[in-house]
Amino acid sequence: MASQQLNLLRSANQAELVGNTAPPNMARVPDNLLKIASPSGFNLLNTKSDTTASDAAAASCRAYKDITGLRQLQKDQLNKTHFQPGCGWRYKPSNGINPEISQGAFGTANGPINAASGSPDEVSGGTAWFWDLNKAEKNISAKTCANASKCSQLGLLGRYTEVCGFCKSSGAMIPVVKSASGTLYTARYPKDRGLLCPTSDIVTAGTGKCPTDGFANFTGSTGLPKNGRGDLNEAFGSLRPSRGNPKEGFANLTLNDLDQCSEPPLSRDCVVLSARMAGCSDEGTLISALNAAPGTGDYDSVLKTNPAFTAYKSVAAPGITSAILKDGSVALTTALDDFGSLVRNSQSSNPKLALSARDLCVRKGAFDDYDFCSEMTAETLISSTNIKCVQQDWQRRGGSAQGTGYPNLAGWAGKRYQEYLDYTMAIMYDMNSQEKLTNSMGIKQFIGSDTSDGQVNAAPLPMNENTRGAETVWFDLVDAYNQNSIPVVLGCMLRMAKDRSVLNGEVLPSFNGWQELKNKHNFPSSDNKAYTSAFEIRSTVDEQMKFAIGTDDGFMLSVNQNPFEGTQHKGNDWGSWRYQPPTAYESGFYPIRSEKTGGKNTIVTKWFNGYGEAYSTFNIWRKSTNGWRRGADSEVYLTQEPLAPWMQYEICTRPNKWGTYTGFLEKRFNGPSAYHWSSGQAFPSFDVNTSAVVYQTDQNLRKEVPGKKAFMTFNSSSWWQTLCNFHVNGFKTLTMLVRPVANLANGAVVPVFFHTNLKTFISGFNMINNNGQYVFSFTAKAFDKLLCSTTVTPVMNEWNFIVIQYLGDENGLRKITFHCESLKRLELYHVRCQFSWALLANQNISGSPLIGTPGSHNPDNSGWFMFGASTAEMHRKPGMWPWSAMGFKGDVAWLHGFRNFLDTEPLLTSEIKQTWISRWPRGNIDGESK
Repeated sequence: MASQQLNLLRSANQAELVGNTAPPNMARVPDNLLKIASPSGFNLLNTKSDTTASDAAAASCRAYKDITGLRQLQKDQLNKTHFQPGCGWRYKPSNGINPEISQGAFGTANGPINAASGSPDEVSGGTAWFWDLNKAEKNISAKTCANASKCSQLGLLGRYTEVCGFCKSSGAMIPVVKSASGTLYTARYPKDRGLLCPTSDIVTAGTGKCPTDGFANFTGSTGLPKNGRGDLNEAFGSLRPSRGNPKEGFANLTLNDLDQCSEPPLSRDCVVLSARMAGCSDEGTLISALNAAPGTGDYDSVLKTNPAFTAYKSVAAPGITSAILKDGSVALTTALDDFGSLVRNSQSSNPKLALSARDLCVRKGAFDDYDFCSEMTAETLISSTNIKCVQQDWQRRGGSAQGTGYPNLAGWAGKRYQEYLDYTMAIMYDMNSQEKLTNSMGIKQFIGSDTSDGQVNAAPLPMNENTRGAETVWFDLVDAYNQNSIPVVLGCMLRMAKDRSVLNGEVLPSFNGWQELKNKHNFPSSDNKAYTSAFEIRSTVDEQMKFAIGTDDGFMLSVNQNPFEGTQHKGNDWGSWRYQPPTAYESGFYPIRSEKTGGKNTIVTKWFNGYGEAYSTFNIWRKSTNGWRRGADSEVYLTQEPLAPWMQYEICTRPNKWGTYTGFLEKRFNGPSAYHWSSGQAFPSFDVNTSAVVYQTDQNLRKEVPGKKAFMTFNSSSWWQTLCNFHVNGFKTLTMLVRPVANLANGAVVPVFFHTNLKTFISGFNMINNNGQYVFSFTAKAFDKLLCSTTVTPVMNEWNFIVIQYLGDENGLRKITFHCESLKRLELYHVRCQFSWALLANQNISGSPLIGTPGSHNPDNSGWFMFGASTAEMHRKPGMWPWSAMGFKGDVAWLHGFRNFLDTEPLLTSEIKQTWISRWPRGNIDGESK
């Protein structure tokens, strides 16, 4: 829980950068719709806010409630700093045992980030904000325990009976904590003179024996009110509010005031008093209705028809025991517990439960804010009472009332809500179509604009805070002094400028020494590291730029190409690619081409070090800024949308030192990662080796492939593999598009795809013919530990979309899952949803980490990628697998790697249809969509 929560908080810091403290989440509104909807002279894309991450972080914080939740939060957030956003605590006491608010909230030391009026994290009207969680717990638990003044009252504290104890030696109520054995209680704050107590002197509701109170058992005229048990005229005489101050008197309410309510049945006044003691206010519907009911029997006569009371009964589990409000024939503890649950439910994440409880307990009328549209289900029939809910959903998705498809009662009355949802998804599908007429008709239906004369579907990558940042691929060279060393691609780190709390907001690597490199990036060692960074300089005017670097060891930079490609822009490489002590360099001037003229200024940098010192600084000078700025926090932008695959092996054309050629290559990162310190032999990065593969680039053959991509064809002797190893923690998701041919003899088993090092790690699948039934058999093993074994049925001779999910954390890989579905079936919305749900259901990280892994960068948790037949080199190695020399026959269109899971249907659709937005300047085959 702790590591997952920390990742949530780290990815949610964009909330701090938005001027509106509670901005609407525009993540689901397509950029092309915002562009069309923009008034003259104003671009709504610049105001687009995606609060998905911060909303998730806020919900994560709110899940911690009450004292037990506060204690758990302290454990889950041990490393929180004063400056880094995280979970703080909101607290608002009531006049009784249970606080009105005691709940976590996402924020900073200054307060909750989402603290606007009416928000779930609002801080106003006496609500306190605690950033120091230890201080919060001490204050809250001490106040809670003080509600009981006598040992015999411990049982009336309800859920706090395990939080509070009575100290026989001091006579004080103190916060306590259960021992590890679960049989003893100790003082929670033994260093506080007022809250300490020997363990042997502590009495709780379940342990120990209370001493005689001295006055608790008095009888006779001096012990009871003159009218007998249950008559609270004397108690209420001192507590009833005056007309001038309706709250007067209740601030000092204690459990002593319930002494005359110890035995059932409870009078109406006892029921009212127990509601107050639990924490409810006279301003709520509950106490107001009880006071208006008759004094004997049917205390709930006024409540029965109240909408808030009806709603609360329908969702609260448990609710209020019916006998409490009927005639009071329950124990006092039952009433206190039920009303205590009512107080706590006022902060529930379920809006119906929270608002109905708040209406009953805190403020009459709160339930009027409940959104009944949230109760719409797939089977709900659309009618005059809920058509507004349908129209609200339409507009929330980005649609307009001017759209020709805008839902109205005349067209939708009597239809199921699911029919409306399917209708809107079909329009969304049309708007993403590459066919111009279909695309323009979808937009006209949704927002009413006629775009038949424009290419609205070809949306550009926006230039705003959601794209300001850079991508960096990290390598472990393993041993720069060994020319046979096989580097490991550790993964691709995406850093956004808006995530200011991560690495001081650095979007590009920057470190002054080996210790800083190691600490910033959590490497076990700083030796033998290398990186390749990609980003873009974007400008609205033509201007110039130059670079200054400090490096130890090698550094190279190129504009609109990777370093060492050499054949596209000769002389465009700049840097010092050698082993050296810390050295400073300054480049000449490079032109920056303006956005207005379609200019692209993609920068690719490479850096490496062997053993010893590590140093990398990068500065940019631009004419428009007229000064040097750190590249780590300057105006650099992503070259593609953030959730697109960072690794993209496809058929593409690449220039390099051997010349320009077409192959199944990584489209963005290629070339050497470093070189052997003495021989000069280059260490590879994304380079590949292959044999007997045919590249299909004819446009007529590519019509069925998303994006009209080219593909490679395998026969039984074909093979393709990478020269570097790829770490399992470098990916959350691998996808591939494969078209297998049914040509195997009965019982034959042939490899299709594997990720392996043939020693400690293997993951992949074979194709098997079982009496004419073909299957993909997937198996994953690490250190002889079985991670996954499953069999799926592909559609033969057709394209199949395959997803492999790697589930791991900072300790290493934990689980792998395998999924397959035909591309044709995935064109159906309901099939995509089902496939998306299957992926989502298998994205929970569980299981122990791999045996023998000291951390997430262990090279043993890596391997190369391979398609097709095994090579002679593989047969010479002692392996974990009975390799077949013959491979499958069929086609492969892509192999993609993601930093994230495909956890939503729109993300899955973008990958299936290949509609990712990119500004990468080269690599595509003619006619292929960018």
